[in-house]
Amino acid sequence: MEPKIKGMTHLLYATGLFTALLLPGCSKIGIGFTKIGDIIAKPEKFSTQEVSIRGKVTNALKVPFVATKIYSVQDDSGEINIRTVREVPIVGSEVRVKGVLDTVAVIGEQNVGLHLREIERW
Repeated sequence: MEPKIKGMTHLLYATGLFTALLLPGCSKIGIGFTKIGDIIAKPEKFSTQEVSIRGKVTNALKVPFVATKIYSVQDDSGEINIRTVREVPIVGSEVRVKGVLDTVAVIGEQNVGLHLREIERW
C-alpha cells in the first residue's frame, strides 16, 4: 500500500473512532435535545422513541404514600409534565431529561395527560 493511501486510511480510522467516542456525550453538552413544543404539537411522531429535553422545573407534585411523582419542565417552546419514581428536582432548577412519551388516555384525536416517563435525569 502506498504511504499516502496508508496515511489516509489511518486518518479515516482515527476520525471514526473519535466520532464513536464523542457521540454518546453529545446530549450531556446540549446537542440532541428536542423542543418541548415539537413534542406537544406532534406527539404521535415521538410516541415510540426516547426523547431528551432540557429546561427549567416549574412545578413539582409529591403525593404521600405514592411512588410516582410528577414535575413540569418548561423551555422556550412549551411545558410538559414528567413522571418519575425518583425524587423530584427543585423548582427553578435546570434539568435535562431523557424519557418516553406517554399519555393517560386518547379521546378522539386528543391526548389526555401527555407526559414523559423519566428514564434518566442529569
